[in-house]
Amino acid sequence: MIRLVHGRVKCEEMTRFLEKHHRHAAPLNRHMFTISAMSDRSQDCFPTRWFGIAVVDLCSSSWSKRRDHIELRRLCIIEDAPKNVASFLIGKARSASWSMGYRTMITYTQPYENGHSLLASGFWVQSAGKMSVYVNEQTQRYRIQGGLIQWVCAQGFNASKDDIVFTKEVIEKRNDVYGRWREKMDNQGYTFIPGHSRNVSLAA
Repeated sequence: MIRLVHGRVKCEEMTRFLEKHHRHAAPLNRHMFTISAMSDRSQDCFPTRWFGIAVVDLCSSSWSKRRDHIELRRLCIIEDAPKNVASFLIGKARSASWSMGYRTMITYTQPYENGHSLLASGFWVQSAGKMSVYVNEQTQRYRIQGGLIQWVCAQGFNASKDDIVFTKEVIEKRNDVYGRWREKMDNQGYTFIPGHSRNVSLAA
């Protein structure tokens, strides 16, 4: 079994790693700190040895007005990483944030993601945004946008049974709706364009 250790990541290293490995979001050009996960057998801490990274920064939403809130901006794991890397990185990012005086961490997931690692790490769903389908009839292309699910974790608090039930219900419903929209549009002959696809437009 692989034993994980963590390391410090420079901003430019974080950006390059996200450009190469992140599935649905553009790279960031700033951070408060980034943590990497690697095997304890690694002889160095170069990016080629990383299983994934967790990027933490000030909140990007209205929560930025709260001095004790911070955001897990990106959680990026390579495809062949061990199963526990996501939970390992979330835990390290959360512990570091608590040590710096922050008391609440928020993060967001896409409507098709299950969020299992977040739920296992003490996060629960707080809200979910509206999801929309944009279609270009001329090019027969479509994309699904919005629908981000907001998660929260607070120092000294555990999710209640109602929080966990609500979280699972939101995730199940969003996954179902997203899947049915994809199936419907694909069956009608439309080509799916991921919302994160830079340089690819519906009109192309």
